[in-house]
Amino acid sequence: MASYSVTQVEAITGISSHKLRIWERRYNFINPSRTSTNIRFYTDEDLKMLINIGILTRKGIKVSIIDKMSREEISNKVLELEESAESNVKDDISSLIVSAINLDEEIFNRVFQRHLILKGFLATINELIYPFLSHLGVLWGTSRIIPAQEHFISNLVRQKIISAIDTLSTPNIDSPGIILFLFENEMHELSLLLSSFIAKNNGWRVYYLGQNVPLDNVIATAKPANIKLVMSMITTPRADDLSSQIKKLSSEIEKPVILSGIFDNMPEIANIENVMLVKNPKDFESVLNKFK
Repeated sequence: MASYSVTQVEAITGISSHKLRIWERRYNFINPSRTSTNIRFYTDEDLKMLINIGILTRKGIKVSIIDKMSREEISNKVLELEESAESNVKDDISSLIVSAINLDEEIFNRVFQRHLILKGFLATINELIYPFLSHLGVLWGTSRIIPAQEHFISNLVRQKIISAIDTLSTPNIDSPGIILFLFENEMHELSLLLSSFIAKNNGWRVYYLGQNVPLDNVIATAKPANIKLVMSMITTPRADDLSSQIKKLSSEIEKPVILSGIFDNMPEIANIENVMLVKNPKDFESVLNKFK
């Protein structure tokens, strides 16, 4: 069973440590354990309970009323609210965090589908899934979610994006082409898959090379005239000299290279000729429209 510090619970649930202490003194619904040195910590069940209580309090239900409810009643009330039109993004993210902890595909699908119907696919990814993955990063960064849970959630998101891509019609052969790839040792492709959806949805012919692609292969693939852009993502901190690879790619293909991701340790990338940095899907769409 995992354990969580006060700081971690605050980051994951959005409930301040001050409020947690007040609740623990006044009510019975949560009673954290303590280490041998008297430091408070919370279990998976405590975390799920607090996530659900956060949802109910945001709906205006008083904590004094929640305190009289059993854990099952609290869970059922959350499910009831999830099915209503009153649900908001913050509550949906909370529900998705519970789905990750429990490996619960049903909760994930229910929340995702409701958002999809109300907002559409791209808004669902931007407004729900990205913030959710960011929140979950708190857990991954502190090793509180095991790799199996991380892969479980990532693959559910991956399936949704691929299914959405499959619903799009294939652009004509003479449509502008874009190559999407990840450099060698880059394996996290969710953002790249989303870029594939955006490009295809905007009428571009997508050549998706995927993860861990040798640079020479990308250069060779980018030679045809219909290829107008090349895009990649930097999703993990790099120890190798990625800047030199980007310079080589840019100079040899003589076409714009779009990059997105983590560049904290590589400020020189912004000054490489023909390289454009995009921060979000809207930036990417703007670039696509410019070169189409």
